[in-house]
This record gives sequence, C-alpha cells and structure tokens, in this order.
Amino acid sequence: MAPKMQKTAGRSRGPCAKIAKQAIKKKQQKMGLKARLEATEAKFRKKGGYGRAVVSIFDAPAGGIKNSPAWRKVATRCEVDARGRLPPPELRDGAPLKGGFPLSKYPVNVLVDGLRAPWLPDDWAQVIKNTGPGGTYLGWMSPQGKFFYHRCGYPSAMEETLGRKLTIMDGLNGLMRKARNIVKPEADKEFLQQCLSAAERKHVAPAKEFHFAVVSARRAGNESGQHDIMIIEGYFKLVGVRPTWYVDEASVEEYRALGLNAKVGGKLTPARNMALDDAKAKKLVCVQVSDDISRWTYYDIEKQDFSGENDFKKANKTLLGTRKHVVSPLAAAQYMLAKMRTDPDKPQLAGVFPTGNAAMSMGSQEYGKHHFILGDFF
Repeated sequence: MAPKMQKTAGRSRGPCAKIAKQAIKKKQQKMGLKARLEATEAKFRKKGGYGRAVVSIFDAPAGGIKNSPAWRKVATRCEVDARGRLPPPELRDGAPLKGGFPLSKYPVNVLVDGLRAPWLPDDWAQVIKNTGPGGTYLGWMSPQGKFFYHRCGYPSAMEETLGRKLTIMDGLNGLMRKARNIVKPEADKEFLQQCLSAAERKHVAPAKEFHFAVVSARRAGNESGQHDIMIIEGYFKLVGVRPTWYVDEASVEEYRALGLNAKVGGKLTPARNMALDDAKAKKLVCVQVSDDISRWTYYDIEKQDFSGENDFKKANKTLLGTRKHVVSPLAAAQYMLAKMRTDPDKPQLAGVFPTGNAAMSMGSQEYGKHHFILGDFF
C-alpha cells in the first residue's frame, strides 16, 4: 500500500492559479513571438528584402535592426522578459564564454543568438543575420570579427580556416553554461528544504555516500551522442560529482577521450550488476543513470482526483499550476534515499517516472510500493 503524503505545514501542494496564469502567459508570449517572426519575415520577403540576393553584415535592414527578421528570430530563441525584450547580448548562450570579438563592435546586421552549437569554441559567438531576400541566416563570429557562414565543406569555412575539425571538446564550457542555466545555483537546497519534512531532511546523505553509475554503449562516437553524454556529465560536475561510466568494450576509449571515468561494463545487465558490486565494495549507495536524460524535474503536487476524465485536458491544466523544481541528479538521489530511510518498511530500491509527460502521474500518490521501476534513474 502506498504511504500517505507528508505535507509541509502551512504550504499548499495543490495547483496554484497564479503559477498557471504565469505559465499560460509565457506560453502565449512564445507563440506571439513566433507569429511576429513569421509576419515580419513574410513582410520583408514581400517587399523584396534588401532588393538584392546577398547583403553583408554591415548593411542595416530597412526600419532598423530591432524591426528585422533577425531580431524576431533571436527573440524566439531566448528567454525574453515580460515585455518581450531580449536579454543583453553577453547573457545569451550564443555569446563567447571568454575573449572573443568585442560585442560592442559587432556589425549592425549581426545579432548574438540565444542558442549555441555544442562544438563551438569558447571565444567564438553564434550569431544571426538578415539575408538579402528578407530571411535570416545562422552563422558564427570569430575572435577576429570575421563572420563565417559554414562550419566545414568550403575553403572559407571554419574548420578549413582553423585547419582542424571542431568537436564537442571545443564546446565543453558552453555545455556547462547550458547546464548551469537549467539547474539554478540554489535549486537543490530549496528543493530539499521545501519538499522533505524535517525528519526526512535528517537523512539527506552527502555526495560522498553515493556511487553514481551511468550505463551507456556506442554513443561516444557520434556528435549527438557526445552532446547527451557531456550534458549528463555536466549536471554531475555542477555538484562536484564524477560518475563512473559503464560502457561497451568496443567504445571504452571513445568515452575516455571525452574525459570520462569510463570502464568496460559489457552489456546492459552485466553493467548494472557490476555497478552494484562496485558500490557494495565501497559501502556506498548505488545510483544508476541513463545517458540521455535532459533534466530532473520534481512536480510538487499532491495526488489529484481525475475520476471520470477520459482525456488529459484536466490533468494538463492542473500541470500548468504545479510548482516545479529542476534539480541536479545528486539532489534527486538524496531525496529518494531520504524517503527510503524514513519509510517504516525500509525499501531498498527507488526510481522515478521516466518521461516528461507528468500529467500522466498526477492522479497517483507521490510514491508507491507496487510499481515496476525502469532503469533511467534508480
């Protein structure tokens, strides 16, 4: 039988109308920004753009840069404020992490992007410019102030100019910045303080009591896999944890080349058993992790009554008003272990709901004792 919920005194755990209103407003804002981009680009194209096929980064668009398709494009790729204003260029993910060409000297037709390629070196910027026909073009600004249209494949492309191939290792600090933007500095502390009772918080274990094992195979040899891998490693690095990667024998050197603490684990089941044995030998709590988790989100809401509902409309509406905590994998493990150690039945295994569709879970208790636990995080 599932245990009863432990409520924190003086704090509601139901959906909040204010939070829902803010979520709806933010969603509407994003849809509005996309609509304005489409309308602006259509308008520019209808008028013929600049009136020629190619324009340089020094050509100002008619009506000014803030009314151009490029500006509207960047707005859809950033976290804008309540009035739809862009963050300063230096605070966008496309900005150089160190050095780079001075942002104050950027040409009039170049805007720092809100996104960043995972292979982009620290002193380069990802940017967007307006095109001659009235559209937009993604490019990169070198530390010397040269605009590049292509990563590779042309004599004047980035890799050909640098004389080497750009890899995920060039963009590690950019990926770390992405992880920091997702898990805020005080997120873990606030989560554990607000979502555990005083008795449960006494059982929050330090990082040194865990053995984190990431089970992976054949993903370190391609860029998309490397991206996912280094995002996971980045989340752990934020909290001072270096996990062990249990991987296939054929790929182990590729994982090590990424700077990971990797060992041969074999196939899935042998790798999981090896991680358990390693944790046992060290007298640590074993936490096993998938290699493609985008984030750890806790939805702070008590069980909801969806009796009689034959679709997810009510659940999705409830989800909009739910308090959310985006935390590190360490905090997620600390939370589960504290719950286990304060439970009278002393369970030995805990896991999570392994998808992003939280609306499917809100009709059940926060945790139970009869579920099948998948291997994404347990």
